[in-house]
Amino acid sequence: MQHIKEMKLVPNSTWHWEFIRKLRNDPDIQKYLIEQVNITPEQQFEYMSKYNDCYYICVAHELPIGYIGIKDNEIGLVVLPAIRRHGAGKFMLTKMRKLHPKCYARIKPDNIASIKLFESCGFIFKRVEKGVLIYE
Repeated sequence: MQHIKEMKLVPNSTWHWEFIRKLRNDPDIQKYLIEQVNITPEQQFEYMSKYNDCYYICVAHELPIGYIGIKDNEIGLVVLPAIRRHGAGKFMLTKMRKLHPKCYARIKPDNIASIKLFESCGFIFKRVEKGVLIYE
C-alpha cells in the first residue's frame, strides 16, 4: 500500500473536538481501546476544555485523518479506519516521540496492529499491568 504524502500535525482546536469524539466512539476503533465508553458531546467538551493542549490532529490534504494525544506521559493515537496502513500512525508516533521521549503506551494484547506500530517506532514491551501491555 502506498503511504500518504503531505501529512502534518496541527494543534488541536475546538474545530476538531467533534472529529475526535466521533472517531473515538466508532465501534471498529473502540474495541481496541482500554476504556470502551461512548462519549457524549457534553463529556467531550468538558474533557477537551481541560486537555485540549495534549492532543494533535493529523491532517492530509487539509482533512483530519487521525489524532494523537499525550497525557501524563501516556500516548495514544487513532487513525480513521479507511486510512490505516498508509503511514499516518507511524508519522504521528514518530513526531510525538521526539517531543516526549519518556512517553509510554498501554495496549490491549489482541491489538496486534498497535503492537507492531509501536515496536516499529522503537517502543519496547516492558510489563503487563491489569491485563494490558505496557510499552516504553
